[in-house]
Amino acid sequence: NASSTCGDPPSQYNPNNLVELERVTLETCNASDPLYAHPVQYVQDLFIETIEILGENYTSVRPNLATWWQSENGQSNVTLTLSLQDEFIFQSMQVLFKSKMPESMVIEASNARKESLAEDSWYPLQYYAQDCSLSFPDVPTEGSHDNQDPSIPYCDEVDQGLVVYNPSTVSSEYYSNEAVYRHFLLTDVRLVLLTPGDTTEGLDFF
Repeated sequence: NASSTCGDPPSQYNPNNLVELERVTLETCNASDPLYAHPVQYVQDLFIETIEILGENYTSVRPNLATWWQSENGQSNVTLTLSLQDEFIFQSMQVLFKSKMPESMVIEASNARKESLAEDSWYPLQYYAQDCSLSFPDVPTEGSHDNQDPSIPYCDEVDQGLVVYNPSTVSSEYYSNEAVYRHFLLTDVRLVLLTPGDTTEGLDFF
């Protein structure tokens, strides 16, 4: 689920968020019109097709980039939460932004089955920012943390629209170290989108 979704009431936004244009054509997000709605279900909708290779049929599954979720304009601290309903070990996440890359965001996890965690308790897995020293001054940055312990979250500076987080590639102890393994054992994962990448009206969305 999402704490903010555009379209109710309908609102306008600038779809050309990564391009400087002299004339801007605004588009409308309208939750009541399927052609112009961007609901939270579009966060992980898939495009499935059958392709034939050398006479054999194969199923291809990939993200549907023609659709996307979008927040309301002018929001901050927006959360996107995925509840898995069971325990899973977190391995990787890819997030592609239709908007400009957020100025700052956090990937967080929770495990409803851990007795040591209070109910609705979240802990950080990874921080991202355009400038880590400004957004998260107390969080270690990439290169300054212990590379042998992927359970220690750090801040990674990114300014592109694609975020890839794969802690299993950081250390060979990801699966063999019980403490690390349990750190990534979760029932819920969420993105906390703290600050939009642009505060200009019509561009201030996630």
